[in-house]
Amino acid sequence: MELEVQFQAINSLEAVYVDNVEPPLLLVGSLRPNGRQRYSAAHEIGHHVFGHGTTLHELRTDGARRPKDPKEFLADVFASFLLMPKLAVSKALVSRGLKVETITAEELYGLACYFGVGYTTIILHMEANLRFLTKARATDLSQATPKQLRAVLAGDEQASELLVVDHQWVGRPADLSVNDLILLPDGTRIEGDALTVIREEDGNITARAATPGIARLTTADEGWALFARVSRTAYAGRSIFRHDPEEP
Repeated sequence: MELEVQFQAINSLEAVYVDNVEPPLLLVGSLRPNGRQRYSAAHEIGHHVFGHGTTLHELRTDGARRPKDPKEFLADVFASFLLMPKLAVSKALVSRGLKVETITAEELYGLACYFGVGYTTIILHMEANLRFLTKARATDLSQATPKQLRAVLAGDEQASELLVVDHQWVGRPADLSVNDLILLPDGTRIEGDALTVIREEDGNITARAATPGIARLTTADEGWALFARVSRTAYAGRSIFRHDPEEP
């Protein structure tokens, strides 16, 4: 789309879109959770697509909700469908043998990881936009918090970010920041220094993002392969350089 994407480690920053520079600039706050960074970026792309002009979104810490004008609503809906198209969500459910009537919170968390969004974000999208979930089902799934789900899935209550990867994960890399955890299927081989295995149990491998760089994940028969890209924590700079290894 010929957009310049950069990150800045500013406490109050969600994202900024600047249209009066060449190329237009999309600035994302790198101190926000990974899923929130992607959603904020998609939201700003919406402002770009619809010609809304320069926008600034800051993190509200006073608990007050930001008034939702029509442009913001449009950018939100655009972001949801850009990241989670209806056909892609349907295919992801079918390929994993999941049904919306019986999907568990842990399974939905894994689906959120695949689409690169937050757990509550995918619930809202599947209820309000896709109409895949009833309000009662969405409310029930919302009882589980991401922190609780990370503790159940990885056995680590302190993990601030956990990415769940399965053999149906295709089409895009798995993106992490240093110190994030990644849960991999049993038998996954890791090539490269970016990930370090910390636990193998219950048919899964838990690894930690150790250093910026790119790791290759494969099965023993090479029937499935995936790149895992690790960026610096609270990275600041151009997006295209965020996975470059540390200088020796």
